[in-house]
Amino acid sequence: MGGWLSRELRHQPLEGPRHIRLLECLPKTPETVPQTLARWLRFIVNLGGRLDILEEPLITSFQLQHFELDACPPFYSLSYAWGDPTQTHTTLVSGSRIKITKSLRNVLRDVSGFILNTPESGEKHKYFWVDGICINQKDEHEKNIQVTLMGEIYQKAATVITYTGPEDNDTRPAIELAYQCMYCLKHLWPDSMAAAPDPGEFVTELFQIISSDRRKEVGLPPVGDPKYRSLCRLLRMPWSSRAWIIQESVMNQKNMMMCGTVTLENWGLLGEVVQSVNQGMLPQECTVFDDEVELKEDIRRTKSLSGPDYVHMLWSLRAAAWSDSRHGDLNKTLLQLLRRSHSFQSTDARDKIFALIGMARDREDLGIEPAYHKPARDIYIETAVKILDTESTLDLLSSVRGDKQIDLPSWVPDWSTFDCMRYGVNNCLRFAKLLDAGLYQAGSAQRPQVTFSSDSTELTAKGLLFDELRQVYFVNLIKPILDGIQTSSQTIRSEFKTIKDRAYKDGHSCPYANSSGFKNAFSRTLAGNVRRSAMPTEGFAGFEEAFDAYLDFHDGKIPAERDRPYDHQNARRRALASLYYQSINELSAHRAIGITRKGYIASVPQNAREGDYVCVLYGGRLPYIVRQVENGKFMMLGDSYVDGIMKGEAVGCAASDDVRDIIFI
Repeated sequence: MGGWLSRELRHQPLEGPRHIRLLECLPKTPETVPQTLARWLRFIVNLGGRLDILEEPLITSFQLQHFELDACPPFYSLSYAWGDPTQTHTTLVSGSRIKITKSLRNVLRDVSGFILNTPESGEKHKYFWVDGICINQKDEHEKNIQVTLMGEIYQKAATVITYTGPEDNDTRPAIELAYQCMYCLKHLWPDSMAAAPDPGEFVTELFQIISSDRRKEVGLPPVGDPKYRSLCRLLRMPWSSRAWIIQESVMNQKNMMMCGTVTLENWGLLGEVVQSVNQGMLPQECTVFDDEVELKEDIRRTKSLSGPDYVHMLWSLRAAAWSDSRHGDLNKTLLQLLRRSHSFQSTDARDKIFALIGMARDREDLGIEPAYHKPARDIYIETAVKILDTESTLDLLSSVRGDKQIDLPSWVPDWSTFDCMRYGVNNCLRFAKLLDAGLYQAGSAQRPQVTFSSDSTELTAKGLLFDELRQVYFVNLIKPILDGIQTSSQTIRSEFKTIKDRAYKDGHSCPYANSSGFKNAFSRTLAGNVRRSAMPTEGFAGFEEAFDAYLDFHDGKIPAERDRPYDHQNARRRALASLYYQSINELSAHRAIGITRKGYIASVPQNAREGDYVCVLYGGRLPYIVRQVENGKFMMLGDSYVDGIMKGEAVGCAASDDVRDIIFI
């Protein structure tokens, strides 16, 4: 008896490059789990000096079967957070032991119960695919091949099950509230809007309802109800921040969620809730803690984005992938996918590349294949070289940030980290339609001219050093509510005046003609010259008007939406303030403002300092901030918005001897 009990699972080699393994989930019967065996197993298996209890629901419930991917029986594909990679639990597969993580044990327990209790006509056996068992994690060659198939595996699954973790006291209240919110969005709000004589009146009435105890009139819990806290906690569970979740959630239209044994037929419902909160259609407490202690803790632990942000991004990606008959195709390059998912996390830094390459429309041109025998540093450098060799722009350089954790050349982005609370969000390239319309063309009229050193650690690019930073200011435009401190409009006004006064004292030049021109350039710089489609077209006086509206709203000079009576002019300025806030939040938060020696205003990385250069490179849509180091070579700090040279003015006015080869290390 002890022979097979001590036998570890050995994955049999797959028959071909398109073969996969599926776990067959067998019904637990007295024949499959003899009681005497169950009792023995509770005490015999002792691993690592501790008693490892194999619970009966997991005993001999699984068989590992081989199938050709294009001829598989119906199967579920599982998506879950690996969490702690330590293998602290054991289960039986095909009569042999396999060590698994705690998170995978929870998955097997809850998902197998769901599968066996889901009646489907004519099926006695159920199959599912889970990477922790169906891929031989000890075989790097097999991992490389199987990872290339994962997109198809999720695409071909009958259903993708996203497992968020074991059920807790918040699970059921959170999902119940999500359904209540959806009822309002799908039924009450459309009917009420159709009946309202004026859309503005409806919006005012809506704000009155969701910001007060009138919520019960529409079936929502009252202010302070613990259900809101439960939903906030559900949205912050780690499942939504995983790099792999993008592929797992986008490739298949049928995607359900399991929170322990509680199911949500379509987790896209959560994305719609977050979107509606952002639009002011649902109470803010659905996504933001109303408890001050939890709010502060949430801000402190969030180096990147918060859980609701990830859920919203996933929802947006899914919506894009399945719109216009795309059938799960995002139609994006690897660089676009990497930029969109920079803040997503992975235990293995290499997976930030490997989790996305299968979805990239340029994967064949790039020729990047999973290679787990190489360190992350080599993977990131090779990826950067191939992207720069393939792309017609230098957009890759806009993902260079100051928060690197891997020892990389300065011009190679570190996709494994994204500390937006310290280094901002550098979002200038996120507005695809505006970019296609020529929003930024600092150096993009010329094709990039780049070469690499023999070891691929140095980049040589054609361009010019246009200007030098004379002053650098960190303007706290948007500061989290932490320890009771929030940036006031008076602080912003004061810092603006300080920058303006210092910028042109002692006769320094000003390319913006006068004080009014400087203010317009300043307000345009904070917004990256991004004029949102919802901004008014009639009587719009430019970004200066939006900047003033933003400051006036903070001063209380513009009544809140929920305050009566409805006023069209106030509504217009309120909308301007909100849209301008969105722009500076996305483009200037946690970045610095620089003034150059020629008097230009620039939005620069937070780690920029006086003496750094404004560099314009052939093929670069944006200018870059660079720092001279040794032997005339330079370090790349990141991209910049420099008001006045974003349409190619610097390159157009440059003398031929100003253009040079610039070497980045």
